[in-house]
Amino acid sequence: MPKELLIVLICLGSLLALWLLSLIAVSCVLLFCHKKIKRNKMGINIILAQKYDVSGVLAKELVSLDVELPEEIMDEFNLNNKPNFDSFSTFERKSVGKRIEEIVTTLLEIVERLNFDNKRISTIKKSIEDIEKRHRHVIISQNNLIMAYNYWVKFKPYRLVSKLFKIKPIQPIE
Repeated sequence: MPKELLIVLICLGSLLALWLLSLIAVSCVLLFCHKKIKRNKMGINIILAQKYDVSGVLAKELVSLDVELPEEIMDEFNLNNKPNFDSFSTFERKSVGKRIEEIVTTLLEIVERLNFDNKRISTIKKSIEDIEKRHRHVIISQNNLIMAYNYWVKFKPYRLVSKLFKIKPIQPIE
């Protein structure tokens, strides 16, 4: 076998080995990002449940102070009965996302309009603000992970492998 052919074969073998090694590394990164994205989705669900619970407590507190709330909020939290401050069960969390945001916005507008000087209401308001900050932080973190994941899925040298294993980009959260 000619010496030049041997050198070419060694170079090609080395390049192929490096490409396979980088392919394995990218696959590990994709797997790590995918697991982290799934975990963050669970965190977002927990934050939404907390927001729902705290807005329910705020609604119950307002009802106990004889504030008239919109009928949809009364129905949402089943406040037509005598309010109590027990926590809601999982089954009572009927809505997520935008609906919870609408409820929180409506309740905070009522609190601002009536200008309560109530320590419990201000504590609940601070809790809602803290939950909002955590929610925004988790969404930003989630979108950053999704962007990194999508980058590697669409990266030209590995696009063929992504198609082969049916790995598709993920839509960011708005």
